[in-house]
Amino acid sequence: PPVPVPVAETGLALALTVRSVMVPPERARALGPEIAEAVVEAHLTGTPPQLGGSAPLIAWVEAGGRLVVDRLSLRWGPLDLAASGELSLDADLQPMGLLEARVRGGEQVVDALAEAGLLAPNQAETALSIVRAFSRPTADEDGPVLRLPIRVGAGTVRLGPMVLATLPRWDWPPADLPAG
Repeated sequence: PPVPVPVAETGLALALTVRSVMVPPERARALGPEIAEAVVEAHLTGTPPQLGGSAPLIAWVEAGGRLVVDRLSLRWGPLDLAASGELSLDADLQPMGLLEARVRGGEQVVDALAEAGLLAPNQAETALSIVRAFSRPTADEDGPVLRLPIRVGAGTVRLGPMVLATLPRWDWPPADLPAG
């Protein structure tokens, strides 16, 4: 994972922790009604771009600017996910990047998704086989860990081969707009 850089070197950082978040019933049916904890810790590299048009964003990206996700974690029901990596913008100024996720509770998550009717029996069987085949034991007693990439790009967020979310297109102001 990336090594955290002091905020003084980047100019902008974010740290957000939320606990005990109640989930709407229509979203809670598989993993439960409460997200125990969600954490995001991230920082920008380079000089943060000024607001006002896409030109500063283009210059920032061309200079290697990116968002480094030092820590992203989610504990929701049986799911215990931790990830880190980097995000940037592609040539169309749309989000792209790669994070490495470490997932604990994979078998329980698949079981919960199947019980909630979100996976058909054959999909659950396949998913359980994959989780079991690729999970690795760890030195601690928290159970095996499944490592998967989280890929952001082409308008989607994918966990391994599975599409988790589609992203709306980000329309930035024209490049010639004055900063301000």
